[in-house]
Amino acid sequence: MPNSIEQNDDTQVIPKKKQKLENENPKTILGDYEIISKLGSGTYGKVFKASHKDNTGVQYAIKYFKKKTALKNQNQMSGLKKEFDIMKQLDSVFVTNLIEVFQTQESLCFVMEACEALNFYHIMLNVKKMIRSHATFFSAELFLGIKYLHGKNIVHQDLKLENLLITKSCHLKICDFGLSEPDVHPETRLSKFCGTLAYFSPEKVKKIEYTMKTDWWTFGIIVAEFFGCLSPFERKTNPETKFAIENLKMELVAEMPEDALDLVHKLLKYENQRLSQEGISAHPFFNKVVWKDYEEQRISTPWNFTSSEDVLRLSISIESEAVVMDRTNDAFNEFTYKRLSRT
Repeated sequence: MPNSIEQNDDTQVIPKKKQKLENENPKTILGDYEIISKLGSGTYGKVFKASHKDNTGVQYAIKYFKKKTALKNQNQMSGLKKEFDIMKQLDSVFVTNLIEVFQTQESLCFVMEACEALNFYHIMLNVKKMIRSHATFFSAELFLGIKYLHGKNIVHQDLKLENLLITKSCHLKICDFGLSEPDVHPETRLSKFCGTLAYFSPEKVKKIEYTMKTDWWTFGIIVAEFFGCLSPFERKTNPETKFAIENLKMELVAEMPEDALDLVHKLLKYENQRLSQEGISAHPFFNKVVWKDYEEQRISTPWNFTSSEDVLRLSISIESEAVVMDRTNDAFNEFTYKRLSRT
C-alpha cells in the first residue's frame, strides 16, 4: 500500500499501518452516537461506523480527531478548518456528505454518511481486476465525482483506491478531504505538493506549479487499477517511483481493452498534453455511458451487499465521551454544523 505524503516546507512521510481484524465493541458511546466498528484512518484522524441513539437503524461514519494533538500541530489545525469548510459545501451522491459536527471534551467529530467498511483498495486486492462493464461503471461514477468537486472549485489532491468507498447499494463515493484545496479555478496554479507519491502527477514530482488537471492524472491511474494494473508507477524505492512518473514509464497489463488503454495513455501525459474533462466524457471508452442516467444513479450496479457481514469490519480503540455544550477552547469554536435533515 503506498505511503501518504503531506508536504509544506518539508516533506512529511506518513507510513500507513496495516489494518487488522479484531473483535467489535459495540458499547462505546461518542456524544449521541454508539460506535459499531472502526472503518480506518484518514490523514490525521480515525474513522468509525456508528448509529445515532435516537435512530439505531441508520448508520453514519464519524471522523474522530484528538484536540490535544491538533493544537500541537499547526498544519493539522489549518487542515481541519479547510476540510470543515470544504465538507460544508458538498452535497452529491458521489462524495461522502457531512451530516453534523460536534465536540467532546477531548475530541472533534465529523459525522458523515456511512459507507460499508470497504474501500476500493480492499476490493482490488480481492477481485484482482474488474471485467469491462464493472470498470466502466465505477470509472464513470468516479469521473462524475471529480467533475462535481471541480465544479465546486475543489481539487481533491489525494485520490487513490483507499479514498474511494463503496456503499451498500454498490455506488462509489469519494472520501477524505483532509488534503483538498478549495477556491481553485481552471487557471489557478498550485504549489502544495501533497498526496500519495505513487499517484503524484509529473508536475508534482518535479515540484513545479500545477492545476486541477492533477486530479485527472490520478483518475487515469485508477482506471488502470480497475483493470488490474495496481500502482503502475510504484517501484521499490521512492527515487525509482519518481523517475518512473517523470518519464511516464508505466506498467500496464496487456489484457486492457484497447479503448481503455487509449484513455489511460491520454490521461497519463504531461499536463499540457493531458486529456481535458470534456475529452474524457466524450472518449470512446464511455461510448455506452448515458451520463444523465449515471448522474441520477438509474443504472444497475455490478454487485449487491445483503448485510454488513459481506464487508470487512474493524475494531475500535476509543473510550466513551460525552458532547461538550460549554466550549472554553476558542480554537474550536467555529466547528459547529448540523445538516437540515438526516439522510
